[in-house]
Amino acid sequence: MSLDLETLFESVRTGQEFEIAVKINAGHTRPVDTAQVYLDFDPVILEAVAIRPGPYLEYLLQSSWDNDRGRLAFAAGTLGHPLEFPFTLARVVFQARAPTVRGSTLIQFDDLRPPRQSKAIHQGLDITGDLGFTRVTVR
Repeated sequence: MSLDLETLFESVRTGQEFEIAVKINAGHTRPVDTAQVYLDFDPVILEAVAIRPGPYLEYLLQSSWDNDRGRLAFAAGTLGHPLEFPFTLARVVFQARAPTVRGSTLIQFDDLRPPRQSKAIHQGLDITGDLGFTRVTVR
């Protein structure tokens, strides 16, 4: 079981918008009925513009971002059957504010400590495994 971040763009231009997909790798042995994610990013280089919920967890529990601190929060759940397949929890739209000076900038899940604890949940139990990350170069 893992939470991953995927993008089609490894390199973007200043001013360009791009999406990061927040993926939940659920399966029949690790079904998911709720997920909460907290992302950290460099607010000098990136700005969150929108969060687009995925179609599978129909109840939106939290959706916010703070571009001054470089933080984003999203949570959703279902009262129906838990999901037993990999799915996209949400898509986050970022805009590149400034070029990266040294290589790339990191977008990552906050660590596993409360209160900003990214996790996948089934019947109230934390079933989170690995937390992924992605890097983007802004030119």
